[in-house]
Amino acid sequence: MDWKFVTASALMAAIMGVIVFFASLSLLDFSVLVGVVATLIGFYYLTTKSTVSQALSSGFYINAILLFITPVALFLPTLISEGELSTLASLYGLFISGIIAAVGSVVFAATGRFFQKRARPN
Repeated sequence: MDWKFVTASALMAAIMGVIVFFASLSLLDFSVLVGVVATLIGFYYLTTKSTVSQALSSGFYINAILLFITPVALFLPTLISEGELSTLASLYGLFISGIIAAVGSVVFAATGRFFQKRARPN
């Protein structure tokens, strides 16, 4: 394996791990473990690709999906819990972070599309 390929796969896997860590913050005790496991699984999956561009495009697509579902995973436990004030705050947080996550997901998906087009010869 080339060092560029390993570096690109490790970078994409690290971003996956950070996103999964934030999505699993409601699991307080296990969120770091879940983030590390997601990083390792992502790195293994991305190293099965044949080129750097394929690894980057797959990584950006996966990160776009993870980033899009993160606000729901982060605020869902608070929405289910008791209390009107916490539910209202969670709805507000879900709305704001949902918009930010949607924009970030579009940027990640567009970047993934760029690398996918680059990986495919014309």
